[in-house]
Amino acid sequence: MRPSLLFLIGYPGCGKSTVGRLSAADRGVPFYDTDALAEGLLGCSVAEAFGRWGEEHFRRAEAQALRQCLRLSAGVVATGGGLPLQGQGMQQMQRAGDTLYLQLPPAVLAQRIGANPMLRPRTAALRGDSLLAFIEADLKAREPVYRQCRYLLPCAPHGVPLTPGEIVQAIAQLTA
Repeated sequence: MRPSLLFLIGYPGCGKSTVGRLSAADRGVPFYDTDALAEGLLGCSVAEAFGRWGEEHFRRAEAQALRQCLRLSAGVVATGGGLPLQGQGMQQMQRAGDTLYLQLPPAVLAQRIGANPMLRPRTAALRGDSLLAFIEADLKAREPVYRQCRYLLPCAPHGVPLTPGEIVQAIAQLTA
C-alpha cells in the first residue's frame, strides 16, 4: 500500500501544481499547494511577499504551510521549489510520506519561467541567456537535495516534455 501523502518536489516551473491537481484527482485524495497555503497565511502573493518583506519572511510562512501539510492524513502536496532546502523540510516530508522529484532540463524550465517572469520573484528581472545561466547554477545547487526524493521522474525524456496526463500516469506507475 502506498503512503497516503505524496510530496511533489522540483524547480519552479516544472509543473508541480498542475500535475499535483491531476494526480490528486487520479488518486482520489485532496490537493494542497504550499505556495498557496503560504499566500493565505501572508494575505498576498509570493511575489508580493518577496517585495514587501523579503525572501526570509516568505520562507517562514512556507515552513508553517509545510507543518500544516505534515499533519494531513492523505493528499498530494505541491511544494515550493525552495522548500526542500529549508531546514529539515526534505527530511520531514520523507518521514510523512513519499517524495517525488519532477525533473526537467534547465532549457525547458527557462522557457516556462520566461513566459511568465513576474510569477517568479527570484528570476523576475532575468531574460534569455542570463535566465538560463541562473537556472543552471541554481538547479545544480538544489539537485543534491532534490535527488534525495524516493522517486525521480524525468519529465522530458529525449528533450521533449511529457504532457501533464503522461506525468500523472508515470507517477501512478512509480508509486503503485
